[in-house]
Amino acid sequence: ARSVWRRDKRAMGPPRARGGVAGPRIDAIRGTPLSDRRPGDGKAGKQRKWGLAALTLLSGDFRQLADNPPASLPPARAFALDSRAQTVITGLQDEITTTTGEARWRASIIDRGISRMEIPYTVAERPDTGLNNVKLGIWLFLASEVMLFGGLFSSYVLLRLGATSWPLGSDILNVPIGAFNTVVLISSSITMVMCYAALKLNNFSKYRIYMGLTIGLSLLFLIVKSYEYYEKFSHGDLPSQSTYLAIYFTLTGLHGLHILGGVIVNGYFLGPGSSMWKTQPERFINRIEAAGLYWHFVDLVWIFLFPVLYLL
Repeated sequence: ARSVWRRDKRAMGPPRARGGVAGPRIDAIRGTPLSDRRPGDGKAGKQRKWGLAALTLLSGDFRQLADNPPASLPPARAFALDSRAQTVITGLQDEITTTTGEARWRASIIDRGISRMEIPYTVAERPDTGLNNVKLGIWLFLASEVMLFGGLFSSYVLLRLGATSWPLGSDILNVPIGAFNTVVLISSSITMVMCYAALKLNNFSKYRIYMGLTIGLSLLFLIVKSYEYYEKFSHGDLPSQSTYLAIYFTLTGLHGLHILGGVIVNGYFLGPGSSMWKTQPERFINRIEAAGLYWHFVDLVWIFLFPVLYLL
């Protein structure tokens, strides 16, 4: 069988150029010219073609061996060899048929464009909502955030109304530091709007400047808040000291985590995520708009937190 395979291989000649597999047997199985490449003809496609070639060669070699057994074999051995060869030939032909059918099925799917899954409405607006999926998704996410902070603010109101005495925030917290952080966050909200405006004006360099300022102001807010926490901890003002401090650290701590999340997202859009601007600019603009909506929500939460915790 090995000698017959080598002889057939020499008769087939050298393989053709990249992308095709030599041999008329492969042409008969595929039913298409070897030069007719499909979208799936890559590394996996070449492996499939060579696998079909090997199966076809083996099938032909076993058939030749079964039809012309060596003369030195006894009749009983020749009959057994013929039976085994027929079994192997049947299995190989079934494998060739299955593999070829699967390859043609996948090729037909690729030709119809079904294998390329594209997420719809990333740029265009949905006909049912009038929004694209990015904006719809961020609004749904912000709705859940409203319920989260709304529940915490409701707890604050109930605890304060049910308390016999409640400390004034200005007597415990540093109001100038809180006011400074408020200005910092409002400024970062302005720079975030400028990021979106710069992209709409097709000015990517200004976008990078404004996004860098947004991230810098966000980090400044976190540094100031960390100093404020350190000041409280150093004076023994811990959450376990009073209900007011427990609410203060819960609300401001959760808000700080949202600030940190915004810094990570904006940092990604400033760094590796900005490569989308070269390939899909409209989709990238939609992403920045969604990030801006989230950032404005975070700033709005602080605008409520500052008077409630620091002034009232």
